[in-house]
Parts: sequence; structure tokens; C-alpha cells
Amino acid sequence: MVERYLAAGANGVTVLGIMGEAPKLEPDESLQIATRFIDRMGRLPVIIGVSAPGFAAMRSLARSVMDQGAAGVMIAPLPSLRTDDQITGYYR
Repeated sequence: MVERYLAAGANGVTVLGIMGEAPKLEPDESLQIATRFIDRMGRLPVIIGVSAPGFAAMRSLARSVMDQGAAGVMIAPLPSLRTDDQITGYYR
């Protein structure tokens, strides 16, 4: 998949968003997938989704992927948060 992205002219990718299987992965599986993309993309930026039900899991994966060379991380608010105040409070 990475080779196809590169051949198509991609200048970076996001991996492990919230719409696929990422929320169902074990932490070590998420890190393995993220590391594989980071390694294969070379110098191009890779943004890794680290959303999780708890802050400890997010922090751990975020630190790990940044140590591996990710360009950044994405964090989605919990699906139960509906208003702007709830979402900003979550991030605060």
C-alpha cells in the first residue's frame, strides 16, 4: 500500500484513524503498524491516530510513535462528546 501511495505522489499519510479497525487493535499491534508505515515512508511525514478510551493509552502510543519518527499524532474526542464545550473541555 505504501508503494502505491508513493507512486501516486503522496507527500505523507495518516494511519490508524478512527473509522477503520484501529480502535480494535492491541497497543503493541498499533505500534507495529505505525512503525511499519514510518519506516516505509522514509522522509515523508506520517501522522498516527492515537485515540483511545483512556489518556494513559493515548499518551503511551503517542510517545512511542513520536520516538519512532512520526511527524505528529491525531486524537479524536470520545463519541459521546457532542457540544463544543464538551470537546474543548476534553482536550483541556
